[in-house]
Amino acid sequence: MKKRVLSFHEAYPGSINDLDAYIKVELSRRFKTVAGQVVQRDLYSAFLQSCMGTPEKPDREKCLQLFGQFVRMQAELIMKMKASGQSRPVCSGF
Repeated sequence: MKKRVLSFHEAYPGSINDLDAYIKVELSRRFKTVAGQVVQRDLYSAFLQSCMGTPEKPDREKCLQLFGQFVRMQAELIMKMKASGQSRPVCSGF
């Protein structure tokens, strides 16, 4: 089944699949793969929000520039939360 490409506004909270196309993700999915990296849905949505270029869409260049940093920070956060017993599998998936 071919997925319909949506605008950021329609898809939010959504993702930039491979940092180019906006594809809506089911709320039950806590993790997804973006540009070959596994990202947590809510953290990725916050990342996209921090990269907004206009009210309608993120700044692609800013996303590309900061994506590696986001992936590293996400990994550190998840490890710290798990180590401290703050993980919440039901709501965050870890």
